Amino acid sequence: MRVGLLLVVGCASRASPPPEKPPEPYIPVALPVEQRLTVAPAESSLTADTVLAAISSSYLTGIKRCYKERLKVDAEARGKVMLAFKVDEHGKTGEPAASGFEPGVDACITAQMPSWTFPIPKDQDGEPTEATFRVVLQLVPE
Repeated sequence: MRVGLLLVVGCASRASPPPEKPPEPYIPVALPVEQRLTVAPAESSLTADTVLAAISSSYLTGIKRCYKERLKVDAEARGKVMLAFKVDEHGKTGEPAASGFEPGVDACITAQMPSWTFPIPKDQDGEPTEATFRVVLQLVPE
């Protein structure tokens, strides 16, 4: 099964807000396997690239498993699912939510997300912090 990924990752941290300045443009980055990533300027050491790498290498199999279950019911099912989660000061995932595709697939992915771990996000002073991410995946049958 091929799962095309359109990844839009946004991140935020608990660090104090930066001084007012014009917003920086998002930078599109071409990635293999039909992945697209839009990176917002980050305020923590946990980057969108790191999150993307972890999802692609460790968690994509579980996401595909959820999607394959839906394909058994509807072989042409396709669409986007948004993953929203926070990475805490210990690298653990909190406040997980998958939405926008099909309720069963969304629930299946959401149930997996609390077990996801990432490198500990650190602020500009090197102190552990929290970072929030939103990832949009495009699910497409083979």
